[in-house]
Amino acid sequence: MSASLSAIVGADIHYKEAVTSLGNKQTITCTEDIYSDKGVKLVAKGVKIDSKVYANLVKHKLQKDFDENITIDDAITISTVISDIAALVFSSQTLSKLSGDMTEAVSIEDILSTHTLPDNIALKLTAVKSERQNLYNHSLIVVYLAYYLASKSEQAVETITTTLLAALFHDLGLIHLEPALFEEGKKLTQNEYKYLHVHVIISDLLLTNHPVYQSGVSNAVLEHHERLDGSGYPSGKSSDLISVPGQILAIAVVMTSRFNNEGEGECAHAKELSMLLTLNRKKLNPEFYQPWQWLFNNEEPDSKATENYSDSELIAQSFQLNKILKEWLSILERLPSSYLIEFIDSYIGGINNNIIESGMNIDDSDYLASVMEEDKTMSIFFHLHMKEHTWQLQNLLAELNRRHLFQRTQQDTQIGPWLNSIIQFSNMSTI
Repeated sequence: MSASLSAIVGADIHYKEAVTSLGNKQTITCTEDIYSDKGVKLVAKGVKIDSKVYANLVKHKLQKDFDENITIDDAITISTVISDIAALVFSSQTLSKLSGDMTEAVSIEDILSTHTLPDNIALKLTAVKSERQNLYNHSLIVVYLAYYLASKSEQAVETITTTLLAALFHDLGLIHLEPALFEEGKKLTQNEYKYLHVHVIISDLLLTNHPVYQSGVSNAVLEHHERLDGSGYPSGKSSDLISVPGQILAIAVVMTSRFNNEGEGECAHAKELSMLLTLNRKKLNPEFYQPWQWLFNNEEPDSKATENYSDSELIAQSFQLNKILKEWLSILERLPSSYLIEFIDSYIGGINNNIIESGMNIDDSDYLASVMEEDKTMSIFFHLHMKEHTWQLQNLLAELNRRHLFQRTQQDTQIGPWLNSIIQFSNMSTI
């Protein structure tokens, strides 16, 4: 484990806060004396863990992992998870529609009912359910969407099992990180983007100590933000290097991003989601999401999806994007090939290809205005394009920073000003 990850997981500030808060509601007991890494006794054996002991624990790194010192009554079980998923499906029109499309599939209960959660994983899931309800609900939706995608693509039961467990645990690492960093709509700074990448690695590390999760499940967790074209993270894997459970999980996570954030399991903009999946067909495997496309293809897009911006704002933003893309082509002609140039061009080339394939000519504002005025669906479609392209530019900046290339690149007299124009574009984006 790297020094930075050791500091995050070792300090456990946010996890300690979640568990001690959970202790106000459920019985959590200290099973042995808890010592700091300096040998100072912090909590005695038999003491109830609750918010009263938080102040003692948060100031210190512990000799042992926090989970090794405590036990919880009535921890979450796999049966609880299955029951919670069933309740979510019952209450959701979207998930119920998927359920009706899987009459021949082996049920989640049949697949998972014999699985037993390790004690520390059960504790973390219990803390997530109690203290981070949105995160827990998000994970349940990902589990069900992954189940749908894996079942409809006729995967073997073993593959489906791996996929569902990976879906359940894919964001478990977030319990160790500051919750505010992952609030919906928050724009991360370049420094904060490292936590976006770190959460995948932490989730993987929490599983690798358990033989049952080594390899298949932990690999899929590590891959859930990888992309077929190599533009994902944390390893930049591409194509066949990403496992089938990892590919399915990646799609399920993208799909869940279009579900509401209130835990109701409802996708209010199914048509827009279908458009988004089509837009990402070179990043996500279409073989796995085609059944969703067929099921929701006839639904009309919801105009509420575009109520926070105007067509004129969208066109103005496309004009700025066009300038960024053209300036890169100019830089490309002037500079010799290098790893850095090829890396940046992989992102910019992908955006250019998507724009060309979409038929949306961002060189011609009059054309865009007329198309969007005549067909609101095209307005929504173009909005999704712009949102995805903006995210790709932001991800490029984050990847340069993660690879320790950002500062050096900013100092380059030709690339530096261009990067600054991307930063300005991202900060001004209203999409």
